[in-house]
Amino acid sequence: METSYYLAADKRFYEPFDRRPVEALDYLDFVASRLTDGRTLVRKGVWVHCHNGKVLPIQGWKIHLSTVPQDARRLLEAAVPYLMERGVSFKFLGDARTLRMMNAKTWGRGGSGKFITIYPADTDEFKRLLEELEPLTREFRGPYILSDRRYKDSKVLYYRYGGILSNSRLQSDGTRTPMIVAPDESEIEDVRTPTFQPPEWAKDPFPEAKNLKEGEALNHGRYAVEKALQFSNSGGVYIAQDLVAGRRVVLKEARADVYGLSDIDDAATLLRDEFAVLKRIDDCGFAPRPIELFQEWEHLFLAEEYLEGYVPVRTLVVQGAMLLETRPTRETVARYLRRDIEILRQLAAIIDQLHARDVVWGDISFNNILVHPDTLDVKIIDLESAHIIGSGKRRRIFTPGFVDASTMSLAAPTIADDYYGFGAIMLH
Repeated sequence: METSYYLAADKRFYEPFDRRPVEALDYLDFVASRLTDGRTLVRKGVWVHCHNGKVLPIQGWKIHLSTVPQDARRLLEAAVPYLMERGVSFKFLGDARTLRMMNAKTWGRGGSGKFITIYPADTDEFKRLLEELEPLTREFRGPYILSDRRYKDSKVLYYRYGGILSNSRLQSDGTRTPMIVAPDESEIEDVRTPTFQPPEWAKDPFPEAKNLKEGEALNHGRYAVEKALQFSNSGGVYIAQDLVAGRRVVLKEARADVYGLSDIDDAATLLRDEFAVLKRIDDCGFAPRPIELFQEWEHLFLAEEYLEGYVPVRTLVVQGAMLLETRPTRETVARYLRRDIEILRQLAAIIDQLHARDVVWGDISFNNILVHPDTLDVKIIDLESAHIIGSGKRRRIFTPGFVDASTMSLAAPTIADDYYGFGAIMLH
């Protein structure tokens, strides 16, 4: 979970999220003004619970509504009066800031995308609610909730089986694991992974629904995924075989409607802009060569050159650091100094070439610099932060510690920010 969750209430200390004041005008006031007799609002964590006073089942099939920031208020206005009229308990995110945080790249994939959670009394009501909510929410869209299954062809309605009332087991490290009760009355973990994974005894009420296809080569059979390098809420990064060109490539995935930077720059927009930057510097030789952008289902992919043998610069520096020597000689110091100066010399030249092409990098950090350990050749990767000067793109992606704190609030990074980032690399 991203650090902003723990620092939302206080920038100096970790405080419970519900200590942060809710921006009530966003969503809370609308729901509060429509409370019917017997309903109460209770805040817990990121959620505001709207109870109808009836006893809820301990577990069962739940409904989730996802949304994008620009549609959230209208979706709330479409769904809440219906839920009030039907006497159904639900919970929702208190304000737009919380929604943006949970739809962001760094949020956990198992819980991202959820805006409203609805608690049916039983399976029959669960089916009826989905059927009646579908026409009410047909015009809206939201990110795919990875832990759930989509209802029909809706872009916002999802469902999963899990706990409804609080039921958890205290672990030895102080954390709590959510639990559900099996038919034999034993307790098992309520698994909340980024895949639809109901317990064996909970048969899908809509067995005709289809899972996403897995294991097939992407882009009409061209790219066969070998392994995943990393995952984030916005998508994965994979190594794949290009079956047409006979080479290994990197595939970067962008999930639709996952935001975090602004209400207009979703992951797909960032990936398209990264592709444009890579094409602009394609002949420079210091970044992966772009191959193509392609759409697979609802996700966008960037295929680019795989840099065989390169390692993150931080790995090289840590594994061969002068400070690890207990009694470094003059020759040892000179060897490390020559290595580091050579890396920094190349990096400075790369930054100069970017600026000559009217490109601002924006996010210079050890995460985005690769070095070949044998040749010390330097490459840069993950240019989603970069923008072309004059393109009108105004976004700011940065790594804390590698950007001047006094400029962090500015809308877009500048050439001066790239110099600051370079200085931070030198200092490190």
